Amino acid sequence: MRIGFIGLGIMGSRMARNVLRGGHALSVYNRSPGKSDLLAREGAIVAASAAEAGKGAAILFTMLSHPDAVAGTAIGKNGFLDVMTKGSLWVDCSTVNPSFSRQMAAEAARRGIRFVDAPVTGSLPFAEKGELTFLVGAETKDLEECTPLLRLMGKTIKHMGGTGMGASMKMIINMMLGTAMAAFSEALAFGEALGFSRKALLDMLVGGAVAGPFIAGKRSNLESAHLQPGVSAALAAQGPPACLRHRLRERRPHADDQCGQRGFRAGLRRRAQGPGFLGRVGALRQEGLTVAALFDTGRSRR
Repeated sequence: MRIGFIGLGIMGSRMARNVLRGGHALSVYNRSPGKSDLLAREGAIVAASAAEAGKGAAILFTMLSHPDAVAGTAIGKNGFLDVMTKGSLWVDCSTVNPSFSRQMAAEAARRGIRFVDAPVTGSLPFAEKGELTFLVGAETKDLEECTPLLRLMGKTIKHMGGTGMGASMKMIINMMLGTAMAAFSEALAFGEALGFSRKALLDMLVGGAVAGPFIAGKRSNLESAHLQPGVSAALAAQGPPACLRHRLRERRPHADDQCGQRGFRAGLRRRAQGPGFLGRVGALRQEGLTVAALFDTGRSRR
């Protein structure tokens, strides 16, 4: 069975490698060249376009950074939906808003292609080890068909309901993670400003009832001066604007998908003028830590 995989970023490249190591014929495509080289050396077929990756694939996975990228590869120039075999399956693992997932499902259905939204939770180490969690919105029979492949990439599969429900749960999780990390960053910077050492704050806060369990996994990153991002700040912050876009779509079906993003950014600009944590970015920088640095699991200095 031939499998296609589009999107070879931090997460997608590891996911595609696990599919390839599962013994499947794999065709890969990435919008920016070069990221497919390692997979090519391991036996993957490198496609010249999204359409080429999708042609002849029984199941096609996409793992892309935002809705425009997904739409562009699916229905744009050289898009894969127009060349996929009728009855084949498209599994979108991208983090997008639910209304967009349903829009893509409709585009697929018009061409006789089945659609599954299956965004993931877990960062780079989980992707490398094949231990991601998939949040799936799909018909039961479609999920059953792609489950053997999902199990090559993840250890947990949660069927959240029909189309768009996987994306819905991912949006909720991202919003909770983002707000929890923002609150923790403010508390950490505030504590240091009051005279506590970072170690004392981490010893008290991490692992306790007031900090989310996921923050414990960030401790070594927070203590280190040489950090590498596990996910970009832009992607980590997708939850709130995705919520806004989805709510806007529900109220105004023909609204521009960028409205939620613009509204979110405008809200950030307004808050930056007030006394909230965004208004204290300068103070955070003086302490050697920014909200973006926490999202990136890295440190940002002036």
